[in-house]
Amino acid sequence: RDDGHREGAHLLGEARDDGRRARAGAAAHAGGDEDHVGAGDERVEVVLRRLRRRAAHRRDAARAEADRVDVMRAAGAALPPFAGVTLSVKDLFDIAGEITRAGSRVLDGAAPAARDCSVVARLRAAGFNIIGRTNMTEFAYSGLGMNPHHGNPRSPWERDVDGGRVAGGSSSGSAVSISDGMSAATIGSDTGGSTRAPAVFCGIVGLKPTTTRMPSNGIYPLSTSFDAAGPMGHSTDCCAVMDDIMAGGAGRAETPFPVAGLRLA
Repeated sequence: RDDGHREGAHLLGEARDDGRRARAGAAAHAGGDEDHVGAGDERVEVVLRRLRRRAAHRRDAARAEADRVDVMRAAGAALPPFAGVTLSVKDLFDIAGEITRAGSRVLDGAAPAARDCSVVARLRAAGFNIIGRTNMTEFAYSGLGMNPHHGNPRSPWERDVDGGRVAGGSSSGSAVSISDGMSAATIGSDTGGSTRAPAVFCGIVGLKPTTTRMPSNGIYPLSTSFDAAGPMGHSTDCCAVMDDIMAGGAGRAETPFPVAGLRLA
């Protein structure tokens, strides 16, 4: 395994590499829970309580996938480089067998997706375990991250003051899933700031790739000229690894550019 894979596994695989189960709770419609999020299995169960009833099937599927990875790892079987790393998904990416609602009730009666969208399929193939869909601004049409149907994800900052602070949007639930430790990685979308704004509001990292770098099939659109699927995580290294996988690579982060002596005028 090369340095890019090693570094990516170190950054994204804490839930996998700590010797405990490679699973975490789900981030579906994150925000508003008062429970303390601790470490290990205690944290897992606290976060699982945040799932809404209609997302229970995803919780069970995530646990089953974690069990499968644990068994294969114990048997010494070959696994993808990021096997068991938890991933939450914004609710405008198609996941096979599930309805993509884009944060709205209008699409409750839509047909389930026939297949994963390309970026989700690539992350799955790399071993990521999808643990839930995240709340978002309805149809991605706001930078605040509020949702009148499913509740408002709250920023980790001053969460208990005056009902809490907005998490930024439109990928609000995705950002909260990272800041609250519900997932090791997440994917959002960005048209005019929808990964970057919630990243700033929640103290994480969000990247908008060049629009044509990422495939857009199976993603509910806001503006096809500007939409881009983008990774969100705890660090730029995490986002770089995910960006490479989502664009069709193997998850190798680029060599950092030296900044010593660099002057910006």
